[in-house]
Amino acid sequence: MVLLYELVHDLCNVGDTVFEEFCGQFFIKPHGRKGKILTAPENDWVNVPADLHNPVGHSFAVALADVIGNKPVSNVGILILHTNPGTDSAPWFVHIVPGFPKPKTAWAFPESEYAKGHFLICFTLAKSAVDVLANGLLLGSPFVYYNDISQLKVNSIPALKKLFGEGSNTFPPFSTTQEIATKLAGSSMPVQIFSKSQRSKYEIYIKLISKRFKQNIRVWSATDKQLKSSCKIPGQNILIVRSPILIGDHLSTSERDSTNWLVTENGDVFCQVDLPYAKFQKCKSAMAVCIKNVNDFAHFSKIASQVATCT
Repeated sequence: MVLLYELVHDLCNVGDTVFEEFCGQFFIKPHGRKGKILTAPENDWVNVPADLHNPVGHSFAVALADVIGNKPVSNVGILILHTNPGTDSAPWFVHIVPGFPKPKTAWAFPESEYAKGHFLICFTLAKSAVDVLANGLLLGSPFVYYNDISQLKVNSIPALKKLFGEGSNTFPPFSTTQEIATKLAGSSMPVQIFSKSQRSKYEIYIKLISKRFKQNIRVWSATDKQLKSSCKIPGQNILIVRSPILIGDHLSTSERDSTNWLVTENGDVFCQVDLPYAKFQKCKSAMAVCIKNVNDFAHFSKIASQVATCT
């Protein structure tokens, strides 16, 4: 599901530190109640001081302060367009936590989801990138659960009109790669969006991501035991990361962790994928968000250092 909003609010914080034009990654381990956050200005994982159900001290709660309490839905992804004149920013929150956040109620993390590991990413994009982003979302067949973006703004962004049912996705190509960049003070970070429709019958990890980067990739995912580490294509091997892993000092196992991510074996690319490395996703629409950042890559490459035997 995707939610789209027009809002004024744009501040995120970690403890006492506040970031404008925020870009960060938040991880919570299985059965954990506090998480770890990695932000652009920091060099390492930082402990979030409060439980996730407590909005105080959480960057995502602060950034979504104008969403919770006045919007009538729950979501799996949020895109926010700012209405302030002269403000060229569109925060995009990527996650697959069902029922979170739950607007029109007090901030709360679903109690049942604490048993699983979760991963959330926040990007700040320029508004000009929204059309490209929407094109990437389109092939993933998102369900737009709620939208309060004005019709005037929708009419100015063609791909958004298609997301709202004013276009068709029945013709090829059935997979696409879109490129955008984050909006950070003094710099930007390249972002690639891989998406495919269920008509493509592609396996997103092998046919799209590994093929595009022409590199071996290391995958963290709860597999179905049918798709395993594979060395069939030289230079494009799929290597499954051994469980358990450590993110900072937080332990996670693939059986309990609902996150799906990968790193290229050489280079500086990290990707979050919405579906696991499993055979069924060949017949599903799927999407991956890949960022090119030396700091992120170094952290996740270290986490993914141990892989299963390749066949």
